[in-house]
Amino acid sequence: MGYGQSWLFRYPAPPPPPPSPVVETTKAPTPKRSGLRRPSSGDISIEPTEKDSLARMQDRDVGAFSMTPIAPNRLLVTTPWMVCDLQFLHETQQFHLSPLGIFPSSEDAPPSTMDDIDRAMVMAGTPLDASFLSSDVLHVSPDHRVLVLVYQELHGPCCLLLQPCGGRPGRQRFEQADVPLKTIPMTATVGDAQFFGAVLFRHDAIVAVGYTASDSTEATQLDAEAFAVFFPHLVGFRHAVTAYHSVVVDGTRIVALGCGNGVVHFVHGPARADSVAADFVATTFELDGPISNINVFSPRVVDGRVSCKALVSASIGYAVVYADPFDASGAPEFLPDSDYYDSLLCCASADVDFDGEPELLLGSFSNALVAYKAANTDGKATWTLEPRSKWDFFFFGPVYSIVVQDMNGDGVDEIVVASTDGIHVLEPDCDLVLAKLQAVLHLLQQQGQPETG
Repeated sequence: MGYGQSWLFRYPAPPPPPPSPVVETTKAPTPKRSGLRRPSSGDISIEPTEKDSLARMQDRDVGAFSMTPIAPNRLLVTTPWMVCDLQFLHETQQFHLSPLGIFPSSEDAPPSTMDDIDRAMVMAGTPLDASFLSSDVLHVSPDHRVLVLVYQELHGPCCLLLQPCGGRPGRQRFEQADVPLKTIPMTATVGDAQFFGAVLFRHDAIVAVGYTASDSTEATQLDAEAFAVFFPHLVGFRHAVTAYHSVVVDGTRIVALGCGNGVVHFVHGPARADSVAADFVATTFELDGPISNINVFSPRVVDGRVSCKALVSASIGYAVVYADPFDASGAPEFLPDSDYYDSLLCCASADVDFDGEPELLLGSFSNALVAYKAANTDGKATWTLEPRSKWDFFFFGPVYSIVVQDMNGDGVDEIVVASTDGIHVLEPDCDLVLAKLQAVLHLLQQQGQPETG
């Protein structure tokens, strides 16, 4: 396989918790908590007075250690205790991970050097004891960007916060009746009507909050009628969405939804920005166990027929591949040995050996990042696990998120992995890349030569 060098960037330490008022003169023993992260709902000590707040915190780690691309060389990294910024700096030719909107001192990074997203994080004013669930940047227009944050207050509600960048007014906070399992910034257009906002997939409902014009400064939650206009494919969908992926090909958008009850739902239709038109086509399957992630790859439209492949990982520890999810009679292919791991948390597709065909990547709770390669047998692709002699990546914590992106602009994708121990950037093996390029160049030169004889 073509990836060898790995860079590790440790997460910044959590900020100290705000001081609590002293209500008693006698001190009770205080249990020690880890300084590496905020305690999750599974490991905090429960006091009788905290039971109500704990019930609201059960899903606070839904988006823990996730990554979102916001520029070709930049990712937002969401941890439970802060939002970080991973950038490839072209002037230094190095990757850099830093907390968003927080600097050690004014001498290290004076306010004048902070960019719009850093300033927006400062202006967001999130509580110090909040647990972050997701972060992203919404592009309303070329000069209008909005920082999107979802966080859970320690003793309060879960909130969606929209903070305009660039000094624009209009910070808005929307309390949620339930914790979103997934939050996706989306743009939708229907005729002259427009929507720029975030779709929140909650246990109880799917809601959309945002702006209905590119020059609007006030966001609102769409009512049922407006929601049906902009997102017809989500109307009446009653399953708790835990995974979401969407791609567009030849003017057709393909949307894949994975749910907590094992339902896997695929939609395709004419693209309406990030949504689809009302004349969409849908297929639904059902697997065992909650769906942790889903990845659509190899989309195409041939003679008007839409097809793609889809990789689906389940939390209980297995993964399947749909060769054509829009063929309702097709059965998914089980990935061999994918049930070896305790739980699969994420998945992705990437050409990791530079042969022009995608391989499949699975991130596990068992700290492993494994790869599968397809072999064509009788015209059908059969996926096999790559041996550790070819692909051997284990980390010091579970693998929560994978992003495949050319961050340094050299024409070859990096593989960025978010684990509990930090952010790992896997870079291609330069010797292998050079050998592949030389082979392609030789083939092109041979094809360009006139035949003799």
